[in-house]
Amino acid sequence: MVCASAPQAADPTAPAPALDSAASSMVGDLSTPAQTRCTATNPLQSAKAYQKLVQKSGVADDYLYDPLCGLQVLIEADWTGEGYCDACVKRRREMWANKREKLWENLDIWLDCKHC
Repeated sequence: MVCASAPQAADPTAPAPALDSAASSMVGDLSTPAQTRCTATNPLQSAKAYQKLVQKSGVADDYLYDPLCGLQVLIEADWTGEGYCDACVKRRREMWANKREKLWENLDIWLDCKHC
């Protein structure tokens, strides 16, 4: 998964930036601290965060037979505390919420509840 707040690829048809602008972008703004990279940009960090929040936390085992509540726990998990940027946290929470909603919609089909 790619960081949701990562800059988009530059338009190849756009004119090249001026030298001053290019040099400035290489050095960056020295008056502000370096921005921490989102965990989603590092596959190893992302896997460790997932392992911590999903596997080691017990969510996978505790909610094996209650996936609706398990998905809610994932929605409420501290993704920010694991180094994900706000955009990635929002995207993850939306993803888990969509999966939860889809699971709920399919329950009648899976349980064969034609008259429920």
